[in-house]
Amino acid sequence: MKTKVIIIDDDEVWRFLYRQLIKSIPEIEIIAEFEKAETALEQISHLCPDAAIVDFSLPGMTGREFADKMRKCPSVKVILASSHQQEHLCTLCDETAVFSIVSKDNPDKLLQDLKTLCKK
Repeated sequence: MKTKVIIIDDDEVWRFLYRQLIKSIPEIEIIAEFEKAETALEQISHLCPDAAIVDFSLPGMTGREFADKMRKCPSVKVILASSHQQEHLCTLCDETAVFSIVSKDNPDKLLQDLKTLCKK
C-alpha cells in the first residue's frame, strides 16, 4: 500500500518541485495539493492522508497552526518545510504534531523523512 501525501504550499513552484522530488519514491502517492492550510484542513477527513508536507510560512493559517490542529488527527504526519533558519523551529517537533522540519533547500532530508514514513 502506498503512503498517501498532501502538499500545502502557496507557491506553485514549490508544489511543482515537491511533485518532481516525490516521483522518485514509488511507495508515495500525492493525493492532493493546496495553496491554503484552511482548505486542506477542510478536506483532511475525506482524503485520509498519511502525511502532509506543509510550508511553514503560509498566509492565513501558518504551517505551525496547521500542525497544532493536526494533534486531533495523529495519524497524519506533518513535515514542515521552511526557508528560515531551522534552529529556532526545532522545538516545534515536541510542541506540535510535527514529524520533522526540513529546510526547503535540503531535498535530501525531505526524501529521507518521506522514506522513513513509508517504512512505518
